[in-house]
Amino acid sequence: HLENARDNSKIMNTIKQMEQENTKVGNMIEKLNLRIKKSDIKIKNLKEQEDLIIKGKEKLSDKLYDGSVTTVKDMEPIESQIAQYDESQKKMEKECAGLSNQIKQYQEKLEKAEKYQNQLSQHMEKALHIYEGELEKFKIRIDELETVKNKLEEGIPEEDLALFYDLYRKKGSMAISKVVDNHCSACHMGLPVITAHDIRTEEDKVFYCDSCGRILYIDKEENPDRIK
Repeated sequence: HLENARDNSKIMNTIKQMEQENTKVGNMIEKLNLRIKKSDIKIKNLKEQEDLIIKGKEKLSDKLYDGSVTTVKDMEPIESQIAQYDESQKKMEKECAGLSNQIKQYQEKLEKAEKYQNQLSQHMEKALHIYEGELEKFKIRIDELETVKNKLEEGIPEEDLALFYDLYRKKGSMAISKVVDNHCSACHMGLPVITAHDIRTEEDKVFYCDSCGRILYIDKEENPDRIK
């Protein structure tokens, strides 16, 4: 009964751990998607700037061939500007390539994270199914034990039951203690000689340990020749 409770507790702890891990993976996926989006925006902006540079180069090239530039002195600043455009264009292309590579890496990580999240969800679903099944068995077992407990209580005086449950609450669910070699097995204190004798001969009397206050009992099967 208690082992089942511990097993259910372990399953529930596992489910909680998987939920926490699932949340972490979800946050990671969200961050990766945000990074991909930001990188896409950067690439778009760079492409727009690159288009402007290409148009600027085309205008300068037109000047070189439309007859408006007639001297070497006039050509030098235009060629210098075209060279600057070329350099800017190369930098942008390199930056775009780097961003594209980053996006590819992010997408690979995203794919792995989503796959892991899917596996976690499947494990969680399986664990929940097991937990619900075990919980149902646990409830059935509790009902059975409750029935047995009620039948046992029918033959016990209400006053004795009240004393038992009072001890049960105070002593951490350990209200009774077995007598072993004339000692209380709970606190290990020796019993007075008269108590050790009377507990074996008086069936209708309730005996308590003078030290810890628990209800004392003896195992008749272990002491058949010493008990009337």
